[in-house]
Amino acid sequence: MTADTQDDNFTELAEAIRKLIEEAVRNGAFPATGFSITLAGPGVSDSPGEGNESPTSHRVTEPEMEVLDSPETRYITTELPGVDPGDIHFAVSGSELHLMAGAQERIFKKTIPLESVDQDTLRYTFRNGILEFSLRKTTGTAANIAGNP
Repeated sequence: MTADTQDDNFTELAEAIRKLIEEAVRNGAFPATGFSITLAGPGVSDSPGEGNESPTSHRVTEPEMEVLDSPETRYITTELPGVDPGDIHFAVSGSELHLMAGAQERIFKKTIPLESVDQDTLRYTFRNGILEFSLRKTTGTAANIAGNP
């Protein structure tokens, strides 16, 4: 086995592990909050517009998040320390809310499932590093949560 073969095997293994971890986080199977992955090397960038900069390390972090339900509304609170309001980007795609925010050397990324809510009622506020979303639940959700048909 040559040094090049060892490097290729290590690269394949590292890539396979990275994909498994990302899949677990994306599917909610990873139990830890605040999970982070550091990507480094030539051409690695997780932020728009950074393709022309020199290769650097980016710390991608899943922000702390709390979901609270009332009978009519779902509230999602996310902590984004050090983030300016202009550096927050989110979009609804299908039944998911995709969040990305940048703060200095850190990038916050999170995909939040939006089940049993009316996506058209999405409202948000951002104060002191706390991003809060509220969405109205779809008809019949409150009865289902209470265990009534």
